[in-house]
Amino acid sequence: MADPRKIVDFTLIGQKRATFAYGNTIDHDTALPEKYKGLAVKISADNQIQLCGDGDWIFGFISLTEDDGLCSVVWDGVVENARKGNGATVTTGAGLVGALGPSSALGYVKDAPGITGQTAALDGNAAAGGVAVTITGSVGRGYVLNNDVADAIVVLLSR
Repeated sequence: MADPRKIVDFTLIGQKRATFAYGNTIDHDTALPEKYKGLAVKISADNQIQLCGDGDWIFGFISLTEDDGLCSVVWDGVVENARKGNGATVTTGAGLVGALGPSSALGYVKDAPGITGQTAALDGNAAAGGVAVTITGSVGRGYVLNNDVADAIVVLLSR
């Protein structure tokens, strides 16, 4: 038998889910129950989500939609079926933002824009004895763990 420690597996690690009403960008289809699974969403109103547009900050990913206007959203932990945007770059280790998919479909992902070398002064003016901090990173959410398959990107969402 193979050594189980040699198997890379992120299935359901640390997933936290919440139920939301879905907005007008989502239309439950009983013939295609998995249609929205893995699509990125944002908060759009009180207790309501909708699919992310290009550059939107990602709250989570849909795991299930129901015909009663409610859906389950993974907002923390590992998601294994995020979908890469049309012509988008998705880099292992990068944070993500919303992107457009085929035919300008909403809910897809791409690398977040970087913020390299931005300097901020803490505790007052850096020149007057405050502390200057240089920030490098991205404005996106989560970390890409694997991007081998465009419709099955593995993302670790973190708070």
